[in-house]
Amino acid sequence: MQNRTRMLTILGAAVVLFVFFAAQHVQTGTHPDAFAYIEEEQLTQQENPMPEPAYTIEIMVHVAGAVQKPGVYTLEQGQRVEDALQLAGITEDADIDALNRAAVLTDGQKIVVPSKTEVQSQQTQAADDGMVNLNQADLTQLMTLPGIGEVKAQAILDYRAQQGSFTAIEEIRQVNGIGEAIYSQIKNKIKI
Repeated sequence: MQNRTRMLTILGAAVVLFVFFAAQHVQTGTHPDAFAYIEEEQLTQQENPMPEPAYTIEIMVHVAGAVQKPGVYTLEQGQRVEDALQLAGITEDADIDALNRAAVLTDGQKIVVPSKTEVQSQQTQAADDGMVNLNQADLTQLMTLPGIGEVKAQAILDYRAQQGSFTAIEEIRQVNGIGEAIYSQIKNKIKI
């Protein structure tokens, strides 16, 4: 009798465990083959990835000065000043060497193409008072300033091409590589 009771107890415990695990299986909705299906689906996706959507980011730049068609142009992010000049068309009198034509464009940038006549006039004026005009000087003229070598002079030209004309001489401190020490050396030698 004791053996029978023990056997029924073990059998009852086994039934309870079976029902418990079966209930858990139904609640989670898992099936032994479900994991194999998920793994197979992930492998298929890795072998045949979905193509990335192709899109471009548009930017708008303003081209003015010695160009045939001044105005606002829509280009793609990553394009360069040269691309904007191609769209606007330059005049015969344009001094495009005053610009960094390889500079990458930024949204909202204004590119002012000077004319050779303007550049010559500005150089004459600069020679008259000995001051360097930040908005008109070329690479060579900027390099005449103390502490300004070719790299810093090019940084000034790049800043001017990207941000437009300087509005105050103090703004030169925003150019990469020009801090207070250099500014104090050149502030009496520059103008706008």
